[in-house]
Amino acid sequence: MPNSSITYIVKKIITAGVYQVECETVGTEGNHYLGTIIPIDFIQGLQTAELTDILIPAQDEEETETLRKRYLESFNDKAFGGNIRDYLTKTNSINGVGATKVTPVWNGGGTVKLTILDTQYNKASDILVDTVQQEIDPTQDHTGVGLAPIGHVVTVETVTEIPVNIATKFVFDVGFDMSIIQAQADELIQDYLLSLKKTWAGLTTLVVRITQIETRLLSITGVLDVSNTSINGVTDNLTLTNYEIPAYGGLVDDS
Repeated sequence: MPNSSITYIVKKIITAGVYQVECETVGTEGNHYLGTIIPIDFIQGLQTAELTDILIPAQDEEETETLRKRYLESFNDKAFGGNIRDYLTKTNSINGVGATKVTPVWNGGGTVKLTILDTQYNKASDILVDTVQQEIDPTQDHTGVGLAPIGHVVTVETVTEIPVNIATKFVFDVGFDMSIIQAQADELIQDYLLSLKKTWAGLTTLVVRITQIETRLLSITGVLDVSNTSINGVTDNLTLTNYEIPAYGGLVDDS
């Protein structure tokens, strides 16, 4: 492991030989490692153990300015008795939830749909979705057993990730090629998509714009020009619907 001071504790058995563990280090440091782990104490019969997936990403302590902004925004809409602000406040306070979209009366009177992202603004895992469901409305029978008010039936879901596969024709300066700029290009595009996902909760559509992609690619040293840029084979912007977010699929040189 990159940092041997990070330790994990087993929380529950998922299936035989598969366990859910929790990082004991506070903050996001535990989000950055997948791979082999070793037991602190000898365990009879244990030969290897692997961290294979992040089920509920951790988050760092909220910065003072972010906390101040959220506090001031709380005066705009009062959280009360199952209104939209109430659901946003309760759901976003659950560990692992990064953003929530509330859809009232989505399947008849008294029904509410909560669509969530994790703290990395990605599609939530099944375990996180179930965790939120259990906190908000475990019985889904109008009885108000969870945080949802009596009379409400709440369904918790997550988004659909839409692949964003990009191709463009590059013109490189002398001494540069795709292998040299690939990592930087990938990072810039992923940062752009992340900025879109951070706005998802307040919008009904997200638009992945070719001009924004090309602007970022042209900022890379060694790239003289880009043209004929396409997203998923189409030379047009990609518009995502209410419950969709972009997921980076890669960038290729189509010269």
